Formats: sequence, structure tokens, C-alpha cells
Amino acid sequence: MTNPCNPSQNLKKKVDHSPDAIPNQFVKDPRYLEFDQLLDYLNKKGSELLGKVFKIDQKDYDTVYKLLV
Repeated sequence: MTNPCNPSQNLKKKVDHSPDAIPNQFVKDPRYLEFDQLLDYLNKKGSELLGKVFKIDQKDYDTVYKLLV
């Protein structure tokens, strides 16, 4: 049994954090990324890595936006 509070036990794949890891479909202009599409991407990746219960709450959008900018 794994501890859901310990993310290191839940991560089975290596995560690529390089700028090239973001699919090209999110980039209309190389200087800008679409926030809504990035949220969908982050929710999808979070679900893959941490389970289907992962979801970024709307109240956290401001914090996520600041992290992305």
C-alpha cells in the first residue's frame, strides 16, 4: 500500500521539466502560452502521475497563473 501523501511513492515516470516538454499545440506565438490550455495540460498530467482524483481547483488558478508567469 502506498501513502497518498508521499508523492515520491506515486511517481513512477520521470517528468521532463524542460521548456520543450510543452506540446506545440499550446503555443500560438512563441512568447505566449494559452492559460486555459495549460490548465488542461496540467490537470491531465497530474491525473496521469498522481491519480484520477487530481484536479486544480478554481480557487488555485491565481496561484498557478503566478507560477506560470
